Formats: sequence, structure tokens, C-alpha cells
Amino acid sequence: MQKVLVDILHPAHLHFFKRTLDELKRRDIEVILCTREKEMTVTLARELNFDQRVLSIKGTSTGSLVSEGINRLLELRKIIKQEKPALLLGVMGIFIAPLSQMEAIPSLVFYDTETAWLTNWIAFRLASRVLVPTCFEGHVFSNTVRYPSYQTFSSLYEKAKLIAESGFPKRELILFRFVSRSSSHEYFERNQSWSQRSHWVNAVKGFPIEISSEELVPENLASFLPKEKVSEFHLRIHQSQLVISESPTVCSEAACLGVPSYYMSDSPRGYIHELEQSYQLVRTVLPRDQDEFIEKLKSGSWRDDFNGLESNFKRLLKDKIDPTPFILSQIDELLKKR
Repeated sequence: MQKVLVDILHPAHLHFFKRTLDELKRRDIEVILCTREKEMTVTLARELNFDQRVLSIKGTSTGSLVSEGINRLLELRKIIKQEKPALLLGVMGIFIAPLSQMEAIPSLVFYDTETAWLTNWIAFRLASRVLVPTCFEGHVFSNTVRYPSYQTFSSLYEKAKLIAESGFPKRELILFRFVSRSSSHEYFERNQSWSQRSHWVNAVKGFPIEISSEELVPENLASFLPKEKVSEFHLRIHQSQLVISESPTVCSEAACLGVPSYYMSDSPRGYIHELEQSYQLVRTVLPRDQDEFIEKLKSGSWRDDFNGLESNFKRLLKDKIDPTPFILSQIDELLKKR
């Protein structure tokens, strides 16, 4: 039986690989899932009924992140020597790409974040193959393959097709997603204060509100925290009329479900640029635009920023592929070489 080791560093990576992992197990390929205790990742893996090996806990400072990285690399190498997988698979690839070279095992890395320049410089050079969306704006090498879709479509494409075919449901919820800016590629990005975030929430107080946050939420906002399973987060996006997010991933997930979103950051992403400029499904709010944004929320004029939402969503779906069959074809190609 062939084995594939999958390195999971973030909950979004689990969503990305879910359908792929289900198909690999159906083919009797053993999946060695190595997770990281970051926010909801381990809980999500349990709710999705995946066997996992939790190798590390996310560091909270530069020193602890370095220590975590070294320990995780050593643990992964130990597992690779014991299990002898035929392929290493992951998003970001900061650990599996070097180990691929050390252990002479092919690696397949997916990524879409241009601002992770150090990670990309290491992983993109050392991985056997790197797959990025066509909208990726960063530097790539000869081992790179582009695909016409987004990472977030991997878990959402089938749902998106149903939405496009059956029509948009009536949506009431306004969903907020707050992040901690503690990842290595976010060190130089400015975090919003809870005072500023509270202004956003207060501007839509007349609607049902839910908050998802990487950080501990202050008492005045705690009543808006979800009571659902973490695996139901995409369902909550689907039920939202608007998403307001500091996370570009969540904005992309919203777009892939036909939900408009505001991206509350000045940190660039190629996929956000495309979703905003080509499909008008996301709008970026820069720090200098905060006051105008809050007035739009209060007046309800934010809807004017997303005219033609349904037709733009259907055009997006027509332009992009379901990533999962593509992912599986790339895995098959590398496994056949073993």
C-alpha cells in the first residue's frame, strides 16, 4: 500500500485537502495526516473524522515559532523515516520541501500567498512541484504549475455549482472574521484594535451578527461568538448576506459561495486583487477608508459596492475549475514515478 504524508499547518489547509484525502482513502492509499495545534485545526480534523498526528503547538513569539519549527521538522523527519511515504503533500511547504530533498521523496506544494516571501523562497526552490493559482503575483520557478482556480474552491466548488443552479437563498447574517496577525508572513502587518472592530460591529447592530476570531474576544462582543461546530464555518458563510474579514482566505471563501465581502487589510493578495477587479465580489477597505466604510454599513449603501453579484458569481464559476480533480491528477503523476 502506498502512503502519502500530508502536512497541515492551518485549518484552511484541511478544507483544501478534505475531498482529496477522502478520495485517496477510497483508493486504499494510506494518508499520514500531521497537524498543528493552531486555533481550530485539531478540532476540525476530529470533526471531519480524520486520524491525525499532532506534531506541534503554534508558537506565540518569534523565539517560540523558531523552536516549534525546528521540533516539527525533526518530528516529520522521524515519521518519514519510519513510514517511508511515497509522496509529501502540503500547503505552504516550508517543512516538506526541505525534507523532500533530504530524504529523496517527491513533494507537492500548493500556495497562494505572495507576502510569505521567506517561506516561498525556501519551499518553492526545494519542492519537486509547486502549484499556484493563475492570479498568483509572486516570483515562481521552473517547477511551478499554474491552475485557473483558487485554493478555497477545493472544498466549495460543488456547493458553488448548486448555488448557481438553484438560485441565491435569502440571507440575513453578517459575519465577522478577526485574525491575530501572528503568522510569520504577517509580522509587519498592522492589526486592528478591538475598539475599531467594535465600531464595525455596532454599525450593523440591527442584523443577526456572528464573530469568528483567532484572538480572545472582549466581553462586549462575546455574545456574538458562534455555538456551532467549527466544521460548520462554511455553512455560516453561506448563510451570510455580508462577510467583513481581516482574513483574505475567508474573503475568498465568501466569494466562492456568492457572498460579498469586505477585506479589512492593506496586505496584498493576487486572488483578492482578481476577485475585486475582475468579479467585484470583494472590496478592500484600507485604513484611511474606515470612516467612509462605517457610514456605508450604517446606511446600508454597502450593497451598491456589489451590483451584479449573481451574474459576477456565475461568471467566476464558469471561469474557474474544480481544483480537486486537478490536485489528484498531480498526485497520480508523481506517485507513478515512484
